[in-house]
Amino acid sequence: MIESSQPISNSSDAQLQEASDDYLRQRRNALDSLLSGCSLHGIEPPTVELVELEAVVEELRRRNISYNESKPKTWMSWLGTEIDGCMLTGLLAEGRFSFLFKAESKSGEQCVFKIARAPEDVFQDEQCSTQALKVIPFQTGPVSPKPDEMVRLQIERLQELSSPLVIPVITSGTIEDRYYYSMPLLSGSTMRQKLAQGGLSIEEVLTLFHALSFYMETVTLNLESTNFAAAGKYHGDITPDNIYLEYHPEDGHMTGLTLIDPGYFGPLDCKEGFFETCMISTPSYSPLLEADDLLAVGICLWEALTGINPFIPRSAPVTRQVPESEEVITLTPIALEQDVLDLINFKESLLQPYLTPLKNLIRPSELRPELPLDLEALLIKALRLRLTTTGSLALAEGFTSFTELRTWLEQAISQCGK
Repeated sequence: MIESSQPISNSSDAQLQEASDDYLRQRRNALDSLLSGCSLHGIEPPTVELVELEAVVEELRRRNISYNESKPKTWMSWLGTEIDGCMLTGLLAEGRFSFLFKAESKSGEQCVFKIARAPEDVFQDEQCSTQALKVIPFQTGPVSPKPDEMVRLQIERLQELSSPLVIPVITSGTIEDRYYYSMPLLSGSTMRQKLAQGGLSIEEVLTLFHALSFYMETVTLNLESTNFAAAGKYHGDITPDNIYLEYHPEDGHMTGLTLIDPGYFGPLDCKEGFFETCMISTPSYSPLLEADDLLAVGICLWEALTGINPFIPRSAPVTRQVPESEEVITLTPIALEQDVLDLINFKESLLQPYLTPLKNLIRPSELRPELPLDLEALLIKALRLRLTTTGSLALAEGFTSFTELRTWLEQAISQCGK
């Protein structure tokens, strides 16, 4: 058997037939990398290698060996690929389950393509990132959905939402047994990036969330039922990373707001098996493990105004520097009423510890002393809590709709500057 790494002569069918399956896979990978590199750098590929690649692919096909059984295709291998009349020109990001590419049409129009990774090429979970969980009492935990299933579900979710607020799907399909879809190329930054840059006043944050609440109403207003999750009319993964903001280049005012990367709640086919109740979302913004956009927006608002997500566990105490002083003080968490503690303990007993960080919750006015008390009440209400007369936190109904939240935000905006 031929096992060396030297090229096979394209004129020798016998040599191809004698080569092992593993060698042919390795040679296919090597030739693919070489020719992809030539395409990337604008170099004309060598004719000898092109001919050899065709011969190796044909022999693999004759043996009924899928190329996808070999080494996963790297992002560089996708560059130069043409899909739906657009050429992939650069990598924008690598996700756990997919690649995100910048693409350009022959007329010069730009867009973005998301392509599923190979099943064996999935990133490990990152802390506080979007996760896939089976939501089963006493068995809640991470699962490993197939990348193709993740991208396919995202296509379906985007098409279900079909709102001016949500990024649209331009084209979709499969290429080399991988699901993909294309979407517009957005200019601007995510809310997390904008907040990290600093400089947003309280009024600007409130105005931003007022716009978000207004647009979220358009996702649900046309439904006869209020069971938005059953109707598919939920985003399911509203986080500062998935809220995209566009600003006017001259005066800097916000011109656009777009939600990207929706989550999913429902049955899911995973490597571990099929599960009826799963979620693909970010637990620190969906701590009840339910499709609850209203709560997620409230958590984002809390984070935007205080700098802290109340549902991310913290190992160290929260501190704050005293204004016009070098003194640093340690902040004391708010006391919790028994109904809040009972809910936390119940969720922990189900192996769903995502409410536990509330035990270390700091009052917004402690984190940011310039926050008006009326605005602090709004933030606490947004988490479905209330401040008792003794200063502790108890469970509450919270906001019942985006319309109600928007009304409260309008009142808070009107008080800014007074």
